[in-house]
Order: sequence, then C-alpha cells, then structure tokens
Amino acid sequence: MQHKSLFLVGVGALLLVGTVLIFTMTPQAPAEPVATNPTSSTPVVDPAPAPQPVTVPTVAPTTQKDIKPTPTPIPTPAPVKTPPVTATPIVASVHAVIIKDYSFAPATITVKKGTTVTWTNEDIAKHTVTGDQGGPSSEFFGKGQSYSYTFDKAGTYPYHCEPHPYMTATIIVTE
Repeated sequence: MQHKSLFLVGVGALLLVGTVLIFTMTPQAPAEPVATNPTSSTPVVDPAPAPQPVTVPTVAPTTQKDIKPTPTPIPTPAPVKTPPVTATPIVASVHAVIIKDYSFAPATITVKKGTTVTWTNEDIAKHTVTGDQGGPSSEFFGKGQSYSYTFDKAGTYPYHCEPHPYMTATIIVTE
C-alpha cells in the first residue's frame, strides 16, 4: 500500500514540474517593430499608448421614496342615454284566490272589469264560492280542484262558502 502512495505522489510531482516547464519554455512573440533606428539596426518598439481617462457617468442613488409613480390616465366613458322610465300599470286579466285552512286568501282583491278570478282548493274539505248578492256561484269542489268566474260588471261582490258560512271574502271590480 505504501508503494502505491509513493508512486502516486511521484506521478503528481512529475505532472506539476512538466506543466511548469511547458509554461516557462513557451516562446513569446516579439513585439512588432514599428520603425528602425537609423543609427542602429535595433528595431524601435512603439511604446504602449498612454491610458486614456475613462468617463463613467454618475447616477445619483435613489431610494424607494424618490420613485414616484406616473399616473396612467383612464379614459372617461361616454355617457349612455337611457330612456326615461315611465310607470305603466300592469293589469292582470287573471287573479288567483287560494282556499286553505278554511279561509280565502287574499280576503279582498280589486280587479278591472273583464278579469277572471280563479279559486283553488288546497283543503281536504270540499268548499263553494257563492256570491252574497249575485256574481260567482260554484258547485262543491275538492282538494286540488279549481273554479273560475269572469267579472263583467263593476261593483263590490262579497262571497262566502255555503257549508262554512264563516269563510267570507270580497271582490271589488272597477271600470
């Protein structure tokens, strides 16, 4: 083992010495003669030019507070013309009344002449829609069934349920 170590050290030393010799023995090219001295045959080598001063632009150091953002202008959108809003009454030609929990809901509605009102029964019991002084007059109708009546004359129409006279409501018909 000791012989191998000495061998490697010796080879490393040879490589180092050989490298130094190669660099020291490499010939360097002579400087190019620019002119010859007329009194001698020794070439005159142009001396190296004098170093020129280098001008480096100086920049003032900046800090974060020195930097100011440049605002980007935001274009103003053109105004949009909107038509004026006018209140137009919406007149429904059909209104609904729900029969539930032994009552009419809504209990009072106002409709225009020619409007159809539809009553729908959501109770288990059968009911009627019976006008007190004319107007609607239905047969008994059960859960999930409906009855409709169109009001052709202006006036007030109170009504009730025949088997349940405490169930009352009113339809007001206007021109």
